[in-house]
Amino acid sequence: MARNQSFWNIVNGVLGAVAAIVTAATGVYLAMRSEPSPGLPAGVVPAVDVSQPADGTTYDRTPWLGIELRQNDKQVPLRSVGDSWEQFEAKLAPGPFQLTITRQADDPSIGIQAWHDESVFDCVRDDTLYLQGTGIAGAVFAVPILYLDKEGFNYYHTERMKRLADDQYAIYISTIGSGELELPLTRFTGPIHLIVFRVPDGFAREVASRNFERITLRR
Repeated sequence: MARNQSFWNIVNGVLGAVAAIVTAATGVYLAMRSEPSPGLPAGVVPAVDVSQPADGTTYDRTPWLGIELRQNDKQVPLRSVGDSWEQFEAKLAPGPFQLTITRQADDPSIGIQAWHDESVFDCVRDDTLYLQGTGIAGAVFAVPILYLDKEGFNYYHTERMKRLADDQYAIYISTIGSGELELPLTRFTGPIHLIVFRVPDGFAREVASRNFERITLRR
């Protein structure tokens, strides 16, 4: 009888020791699961780095035509698309804006082809702009309308631009026109895609590289 009791005492002791080991191991495992990652305090969420600059170079004035963009008496930066020297983007608020162009009084007139999507850029092939239509010119003191037209372009001779300095002329735009529709820019919310160029002499239909620039104005 004493031997049997001794045997069961040994078994109970072994089982108790195993249970203690299992309990201790479980506690260590749970403690490790609750530990924060090394170097990161508990309760802190890793921050996402948003400080990287957007693609493209920012310009106050474009390289070839010397175009500056202004709105509400403030300069609006132009960002190159894919580091191009001929294509740019800018963000505008609703409302009128002004394009300032570097030129002399007797320099070629300025043309602006405008449309509501990027398909207007399809007329640029192999670094050459192929004009699709003729110029649209309003009266000297007409409402400053920019016509959206893929078959024609807005035509600005010296008298239709505001002279700011000997080598700077401004084109002010407050209204969008399309067919018979005229809409103030305060009510126009879509993007505007522009090709700004020096109008070629005579009946030439091609504009060489460095004489035009593409600009997308996002609202």
